[in-house]
Amino acid sequence: MLSELDTSGLKYFQLAKSQDELNRIFKFRYQVYVEELNRETSIADHKNKMFYDNYDKLPNCFQFYKEINGEIYGVIRVIIWDHLDIPDKVKKEYHLNAIKYKFKKIAITGRLMIHKKFRHNLDFINFVQEYYQFLNKNNVDICVASAVPGLLHFYQH
Repeated sequence: MLSELDTSGLKYFQLAKSQDELNRIFKFRYQVYVEELNRETSIADHKNKMFYDNYDKLPNCFQFYKEINGEIYGVIRVIIWDHLDIPDKVKKEYHLNAIKYKFKKIAITGRLMIHKKFRHNLDFINFVQEYYQFLNKNNVDICVASAVPGLLHFYQH
């Protein structure tokens, strides 16, 4: 599925393609989610200080990130499903049966994290805007955002 994605024109962030890039993303997630925000979870890999879950292992799961001077600025995860391939567990977890619109592709977005130095920077808008342009270019009809409401105040200005 990776080879099918159109990543042309990406200027603001990049798609992680190597295991090294994925590990850096998972370590960044751990730093933000576990160490900084004290959101201890049973799925965190405390030994290696990485944060990932079973969705990250799917072939239709993609990680995007932006770097500034070798430091991760932000990350976002997308899982792209063809409407015929969505497991019942996923439909239930994300309440996808409530969507009445007929779609061919759906993206489930989550694990959006921005480095604390950059959270109140309007540059964040470029990160999200280019992400949605990427989804549009890849013929995604619907995007469902998965969020933790308690973290909203970290991204408000």
